[in-house]
Amino acid sequence: GLSIVDGSAGLEVGMRMRRGTIVLGGVARDFCGLQMKGGTIVLREGAEIRAGAWMNRGTIISLKPLKLMPTFNHANDDTPTFLNLYARHLATHGIHLPADGDPGIYRRYVGDLSVPGKGEVLVWQPAA
Repeated sequence: GLSIVDGSAGLEVGMRMRRGTIVLGGVARDFCGLQMKGGTIVLREGAEIRAGAWMNRGTIISLKPLKLMPTFNHANDDTPTFLNLYARHLATHGIHLPADGDPGIYRRYVGDLSVPGKGEVLVWQPAA
């Protein structure tokens, strides 16, 4: 399913999420995506601290800079192919997600390495 929140969200939004997509128009409070096991969270205005803590799998996409925990490692800078599909799908709901053709790139982090985390955090880096 798809949940679209036009404003901000409180603590632990997406906690233990297994599938689906949550799109937040405002800032997410602490522990966004806590213990995520799957699915996608799109943060249009970023998040406070500890995003993705104890994340096992899943994807957090942030269009604003995030202060990530040290248990996330930078993997690469790229625009993943699947984001083109997400961008087209979200566009039908009036949400713009940068993808191929937009000036910039996503910085990809993997973790949370404090657990056997295979999650990813994608942070949009607009072109200078």
